[in-house]
Amino acid sequence: LKDYINLDEAKELSGNPLVALESHTITHPNLTKVSLSRAKDEISQSKDYLEATGWGWQGSSPPG
Repeated sequence: LKDYINLDEAKELSGNPLVALESHTITHPNLTKVSLSRAKDEISQSKDYLEATGWGWQGSSPPG
């Protein structure tokens, strides 16, 4: 049983006007428990990944 969706599934969901998909982090750490530098890296790498896959980026939301 997986608890995530892949890029193809995310792209399919994005066609639904009731669904908003946003980036958050790469490895899903608790951002309140990591350094500010690591938190910034996690968020920016997530944004960069989405842009590199052609997904685009509209905002971030915290994991969880």
